[in-house]
Amino acid sequence: MEGIDTYADVFLNGTKILSCNNMFVSYSIDIKQYCRDRNILKIHIKPINNLTDSLASQIPYKLPGGNRVFARKAAMNFGWDFAPDLRAGGIWKPVKVICRNGPSLENVHFIQKQLNADRAKGQFEISLNSDENRKVKIEFVSETAQIEYVNLFDVIPGENKLLVDFEVENPLVWSTNGNGDQNLYDFQIKAICNGTLIGEEQLEIGFRDLKLIQEKDKIGESFYFKLNGKKIFCKGANVVPPEYFAGLATDSTWEALVDRAVDMNMNMLRIWGGGVYPPEAFYTACDKKGILVWQDFMFACAMYPGDSSFLNSVSIEAKQAILKYKNHPSLALWCGNNENIEGWYNWGWQKEFNYSAKDSTQIIADYKLLFEKLLSEQVKKYDPSTMYWPSSPSIGWGRKESMLKGDSHYWGVWWGMEPFDIYKEKVPRFMSEYGFQSLPTFPSVSEFLSGGNYSFNTPALKNHQKHPTGFETIQKYMDTYYLPGKDFRSKIYLSNILQAKGMHTAISAHRSAMPDCMGSLIWQLNDCWPGISWSLFDYYGREKAAYYQVKSDFNQVIVASELNDRKLSVKVVSDSTNSFMADLTISLIDFDGNIRWADRIGVNVLSGISKVVYDKDLKNLNRLFEENSSMIVVDLSYEGKSLHRNFHCFTTEKNLILKRPSVSMKRIDLPGNISRFEISVNYFAKNVELSINNETGGFTDNYFDMIPDTKYVIDHYSAEPLKPNEGLNIRSLIDTY
Repeated sequence: MEGIDTYADVFLNGTKILSCNNMFVSYSIDIKQYCRDRNILKIHIKPINNLTDSLASQIPYKLPGGNRVFARKAAMNFGWDFAPDLRAGGIWKPVKVICRNGPSLENVHFIQKQLNADRAKGQFEISLNSDENRKVKIEFVSETAQIEYVNLFDVIPGENKLLVDFEVENPLVWSTNGNGDQNLYDFQIKAICNGTLIGEEQLEIGFRDLKLIQEKDKIGESFYFKLNGKKIFCKGANVVPPEYFAGLATDSTWEALVDRAVDMNMNMLRIWGGGVYPPEAFYTACDKKGILVWQDFMFACAMYPGDSSFLNSVSIEAKQAILKYKNHPSLALWCGNNENIEGWYNWGWQKEFNYSAKDSTQIIADYKLLFEKLLSEQVKKYDPSTMYWPSSPSIGWGRKESMLKGDSHYWGVWWGMEPFDIYKEKVPRFMSEYGFQSLPTFPSVSEFLSGGNYSFNTPALKNHQKHPTGFETIQKYMDTYYLPGKDFRSKIYLSNILQAKGMHTAISAHRSAMPDCMGSLIWQLNDCWPGISWSLFDYYGREKAAYYQVKSDFNQVIVASELNDRKLSVKVVSDSTNSFMADLTISLIDFDGNIRWADRIGVNVLSGISKVVYDKDLKNLNRLFEENSSMIVVDLSYEGKSLHRNFHCFTTEKNLILKRPSVSMKRIDLPGNISRFEISVNYFAKNVELSINNETGGFTDNYFDMIPDTKYVIDHYSAEPLKPNEGLNIRSLIDTY
């Protein structure tokens, strides 16, 4: 039974053979003695509240997080600020009957023993179960590594661990998306007894040298990943289950998340501890496409019990998860939990629950037993080559130390109601969570608002906002930067470009602070239902404005520029493995498209740099422009093609004097259901949203600023070719007022 959610009794032919209590555990039981010619399997799923309430009553205090902490079930199923409270249970993974005689091949694990430019040494640990003394032949072949191996082993009753060493000359290493190739070696491993195949495994392994570097430095202590001798700036996002009821998500659903990450130029995804462990297909996709995985164990925002029964269950859960993923080169880190220790010290739990000194001592002792001992020891035992990190973040965002060492979840923006510019000041060593909400795109909202009842006051929309002050928070930030939207759809659009603006500010700050800051993981990549959340694309797969902004700002090479009181500072940031000469152009342009002033310099873009290349006071240009209708455009180009571009207006968006532009458009249909659109405008157009039949997805770029009389080429992808008369709908910021 690969997945029972969560409490259940299992009966075979009227005999109880098993009790389940952990959604994340795969249960296996020998049923031979219970089988008949005709068999009836009955699984009795129990109501979860009765059991958690009963367990909670056995200790003399309440635990933060509520009674859910007693159940090994996805935390978000009890309600979260992006998900509803629906505590359903059931069978969420396959139930299988396996028939066999003699020994069986249980699993094969790869251990990397040595790696250098000349040679890689590896070892397969092959687990066999046998009913008696046997001789088992192990053979494996690898076409990519050019290896053939055959050997005969003596096995004894019970569990056997067979160790097989191998070498690969001149190994090709595995690297991340944008930093190198994802070189993988295929192995087909077979176990044969008395001429009968008793099991086989197909593995694709990757050789890589990955370390988490934490060293004292001038700031405090570093926190970065070093891959094959090179520092890696981790660009990515946090992943929640792509379906609220986890069993609905297929392998391809999870694999699609990896495709999205690659499209947005990411190289790391964090599996958040309030959901579920992903299927192995997710890791396989990450292996093939160069995405590192920060893997939380499934604990979030709570304190947990420390009794032997609970710890026993977690011990089995952790072992199974570790053995499931440890072969994958994409696995970067095991993390004990999400925000548990931050909650204990910074969220007022001790005061809220009025703990005695004795209670507090017991709760924190149970925490340490689980997250600093049990899980740490399980990782050390079953996957000693992978780093274990007890809790993310290591220090709460309200404390100065959180910027000096470890990883940080910075929620001064959103929870703290601080302006986006605070991201420029609050730059940690590794940002593992930050974000801002927006509504899904209008077509997606239309799917769950029936009857065209488009209003922020309708109960249906409010039901899809699970943050207690979500709408109010969005509105406050919106009022800071934008004029009020004229209608419902305009407000949806404004929430989208608002989220994109915040993410742009944060990513620019993080990447320009390299190497002091070496990670930027957005909360959150995806949605589990059609909710209003921090996601970059919604439950239906439609891209929000932030999706395209993140894709641009996670380019290998970007310009990170700031305009403060007419002073312009420009950094060039590069993750590229190559160095090259590029052109940096600084232009002062009015909204009619007139270039009032320009400056151009050559820039030597070196691999792995964040370097100031331009720093000037532009106050002498005051006479050349109007504050409300001019902008500075910073553009880095290579061989005439723009690599990255930033726009700086001299005032906030709500003070800009925009004109409604006329649009020139040409459509060219290409093979593969691709339609290419060449568009231009006669006046500056800010945050241009493209759509076809009110669908916003499927574009190579969207929600971008357009300079007058400049041709923009955008491709649209669709499952079916567009009809001849289907044109492009264009709206921009001016259309919302």
